[in-house]
Amino acid sequence: MNTHTIPALNDNAEQLTQAPHVLAQLVDLLDGTFQPTPEQETNIAAHLAICPSCQLFVELTLLALVRDEQERDQPTAEARALLARWSQIAHATLRAKIPAYVEVRKEHGEQVANTRFPLLANHMQTCRACQAEISDLLLWLDLLR
Repeated sequence: MNTHTIPALNDNAEQLTQAPHVLAQLVDLLDGTFQPTPEQETNIAAHLAICPSCQLFVELTLLALVRDEQERDQPTAEARALLARWSQIAHATLRAKIPAYVEVRKEHGEQVANTRFPLLANHMQTCRACQAEISDLLLWLDLLR
């Protein structure tokens, strides 16, 4: 399971409360003050499918749920399975950013790429598969030149 640090979310937390992000709706949904319509559910799901920052919020929330269940000596299998599945979804979204990351890295350098893609940069610190994919893509691009 891949986890992320909270600072990656805090860097742009104010932006995440504004459209098109769904962080405010997710918080309201979690505390029971928001009951989305079917259209709103569709819009939230569509945004979550492409937004690593909002996905990170969901992942951190699920991680907190697992920890809470552990502290209460409740079964955690269902929450862990949901967290594992969610992590796979979030990983796929981050992997989809790799071509753009590599393009920026080739044009402007690693530091600029890491600044433009902070969640991917953070993820790469622990994900060998994404590290290898980026290395392979960079090597392939070098061979083309």
